[in-house]
Amino acid sequence: MSPQKKKLKSQAMREPGFGQRVKAVRKHLKLNQTEMAEKLNITMTTLSDIERGKSYPCFDFFYNMVEHFNVNLYYLLFGRGEMLVLPGTDSPPDKEKVKNENEMTLIVDRKDIREFLHYFSRSRLVQYRVMGEFYRFFNTDRQSIEMDIEAIEKEKNERKK
Repeated sequence: MSPQKKKLKSQAMREPGFGQRVKAVRKHLKLNQTEMAEKLNITMTTLSDIERGKSYPCFDFFYNMVEHFNVNLYYLLFGRGEMLVLPGTDSPPDKEKVKNENEMTLIVDRKDIREFLHYFSRSRLVQYRVMGEFYRFFNTDRQSIEMDIEAIEKEKNERKK
């Protein structure tokens, strides 16, 4: 894998806010590092390194965050949406509405996220295909992606007012 692709692959996790959001989830759940690390099946040192941005989590980390703590992956990775999803409800935090460039709305259910993470974390074929699609899309529509991010941030700021 080229250095450019490696940089893009882990950019969300390298962003300083990622570790801070992991820590915010832990604090919100009123867990210490030892308790959370145990439930995530990682060491306390690994969790500490993730929170400080010195280490990057594996896919099992994300799966366990969703499965054990009902964490919203959009919040964890990008700082968007609610921190936690509400289990067993149809409330907005449980389903994320994602608009594409044609303003179509896609409903992403927690079950879909779990299934995606299950296959993505266990199959190199799925990882290769998903990352290939991402790079193809990113390289052809980067400007559209950036405009979408700006629109989402604008909507988020308007809702705060």
